[in-house]
Amino acid sequence: MQRIAWYAGVFSLGVGALYWALAPEAEHTRPARSSVHAPAASGTAHLQEVTALARGAEHGAAPRLVAAYDDWAREPDALAARKLALDALFAEPNLPKKLSSVLEAVEADPTPPERDPLWQPLVASLADVWRGDALNHGLDLMIAETRPRARRALISSFAWLANSPRARELSPAQSQTLGNDFIDLYQQLPPSQKPEVLAALRNVSGRDAADILEGHSSELERQYQRALEDSQALAQKAAQNSGQP
Repeated sequence: MQRIAWYAGVFSLGVGALYWALAPEAEHTRPARSSVHAPAASGTAHLQEVTALARGAEHGAAPRLVAAYDDWAREPDALAARKLALDALFAEPNLPKKLSSVLEAVEADPTPPERDPLWQPLVASLADVWRGDALNHGLDLMIAETRPRARRALISSFAWLANSPRARELSPAQSQTLGNDFIDLYQQLPPSQKPEVLAALRNVSGRDAADILEGHSSELERQYQRALEDSQALAQKAAQNSGQP
């Protein structure tokens, strides 16, 4: 019942509104860019600022961490500070707050995932969130999320899970749901994301579903075709034999 209620909320409230409904005490406004950093701030200064925010010493740290993560995306020397900001967002113990902040930061980042040095750490950290009941909520969220970059991160996080030893943690029902979701989402994926999803689909659903998505004949279809041909050959041979004196 809990999952059904959570799932219904996704569609009745919308993904963004759902986060705030579940975490009403969170800060709902993003700070102005000028309050995050000075334009000439160095990587060291960024690290010092994020370290102070990550310690939770200031009120409203999460929105400021989100803003810092996005605003410094074009600064190569801010990579370490941005990774620390991301880790701090993932350290939030409240699941709705955590996902709200992380996915807001992901969506606002203008960096293409293929050129984002923090994309794989982000995906791995998201995959680590999907444990216990959070995994079921995450499957619902993967379907409900409509923001392109946030949705891509969610899909990649479940592909990461399915392609790792943790795939053994999935129950049969979860494996079936995840496989069905991958099939439903596949045609909407960018080309660069399809290989990881196909590999994940093979792990949770077997080769046939992935072969079909790739446009290949599945092994079952090949077996059926061979059996049909063998049957036809036997029938023809029987007919020939029956016509002999």
